[in-house]
Amino acid sequence: MLCYSQMRVKTRLNLHRMKQLLQERGLSQYGLAKAAGLSHGHVVMLLQGRRPNPSIATVHKIAKALDVPVEELLEEDDVLATR
Repeated sequence: MLCYSQMRVKTRLNLHRMKQLLQERGLSQYGLAKAAGLSHGHVVMLLQGRRPNPSIATVHKIAKALDVPVEELLEEDDVLATR
């Protein structure tokens, strides 16, 4: 059985939806980073599209911080694949 840290998101995060959720929840990039237990720099790079293949563990942390299912943060046709 694979754990989250061994998986990669094959395509990209839905950056538009992530930004929309941040705005809806009144969270800054820093606030999201703190709530998700990620560095501010990592969150900035994700939102700028400079980290196109985040681990599913990272996506899970963000989803939990935003109180949404992981699927809501992924592009519609994303597929999870082991690396």
